[in-house]
Amino acid sequence: MAPKPKSIFLRGAESGAFMGLFLAVMFILMALSLDMPLLGPVSTVMMIAVPFLAYMFLRRSYVKDLGLTKFTELWMEGIVIFACASLIMAVAMLVWMRYIDPMFLNRCLDKAIQVWDQTGNQDLVKMMELVKENNALRDSDVAMETIWGGIFTGSILSMLVALLVQARKVKQNDRI
Repeated sequence: MAPKPKSIFLRGAESGAFMGLFLAVMFILMALSLDMPLLGPVSTVMMIAVPFLAYMFLRRSYVKDLGLTKFTELWMEGIVIFACASLIMAVAMLVWMRYIDPMFLNRCLDKAIQVWDQTGNQDLVKMMELVKENNALRDSDVAMETIWGGIFTGSILSMLVALLVQARKVKQNDRI
């Protein structure tokens, strides 16, 4: 008897766990780049790799299903990948901002104020200083925005990636 194929939700959750760890490491490298600028390009390369990882995960599913997976199924799997990944990344961010580097958001605001001050945009500098003074930026808010932003942008990216995955038909030697 042939093994029962995994559902798109299970495949998405499994791939999302890996993607979430990848995004968590990317965030940590980005956070560390405030003090070690050489880590900035590494986290940037990791950001650029995200669509390729999504393609790899969805293509693997498409090939396992012998090219019979519908567009909507691939898209939903991608959404699940990014939903799970966003949750994992948000937890990592929250732990980082709350316990490892509690001054992280203030340091980010200080860097942003420095950059905007150099551009001469004093209105934005004043607004950022006001946000900092009033502690208007909370770690839990940033984590929640990461979840919503990750799911939203991931769903759009998944739609495009699903189209690309289906554009390349499964060949006999592609099958696993």
